Amino acid sequence: MEGILNGKLVLDLNPDKWKGMGMIYEVLRVTEGRPLFLAEHLERMARVAQGLDIEEASKGVYSLIQSAPHGISKNIFLSFSQDTKELALFFIDSFYPPDDWYAEGIDVNILEIRRQDPTKKIYDAEYKAAVSRHLQDTSVFETLISDSGLIKEGSRSNVFFMGKEGLVTPPVLDVLPGITRMKVIEAAREAGIHFTERPVLLKEVPEFQGAFLTGTSIDLLPIRKIGENQLPTLSLPLYRQLLQRYREMKEEDLADA
Repeated sequence: MEGILNGKLVLDLNPDKWKGMGMIYEVLRVTEGRPLFLAEHLERMARVAQGLDIEEASKGVYSLIQSAPHGISKNIFLSFSQDTKELALFFIDSFYPPDDWYAEGIDVNILEIRRQDPTKKIYDAEYKAAVSRHLQDTSVFETLISDSGLIKEGSRSNVFFMGKEGLVTPPVLDVLPGITRMKVIEAAREAGIHFTERPVLLKEVPEFQGAFLTGTSIDLLPIRKIGENQLPTLSLPLYRQLLQRYREMKEEDLADA
């Protein structure tokens, strides 16, 4: 596979090696040849990847994009070895939800599992395998992760709930600090929307009026059902307001890329 290794274009990069246990990684979205929220992704990666050169990583991203077909829209996988201080970048196939998922919402379920140090993007093959089996066995796109009765996040996303207290999400110390998550919080504060970051109990789900997932490839994806609990997310002006503002943020960032 073609990729960038330590700042140089190589034709025989082995992606499996760079998805090994313990690798520090990021997944970056490229839209029409422009990287989305590049600075935020690299800053988050550098907080964990000691020795990562952000400037060189940024150059690598643009070099990889330039080596691809013009106007490419795909995700880039960035992987950093803490042992060798090497950085590899390559394109990966990614799934972007169809329009009808945003028009109708999706169903999710609950998986009880503990994730080791969820605040860091470090490759964990056992965790990924367990989640993959669960998603396949239950035929859902995404599941919420529960640990001892507390909802933490999605298996590959963050989650927000909407109810009487406004916007609610699990605390950042318990979850991966997602870039889309950060932008939603920024949008909420801009608009003066009441926002609470607190532990969310599994038993609270029936009390919420709506919920949505956030992530690099999914934007703000509405949830219509959690387990047996129906949620009228799409009827809430708050969800539509946040989705619109996030999409504006994307366009603003891409215009400067």
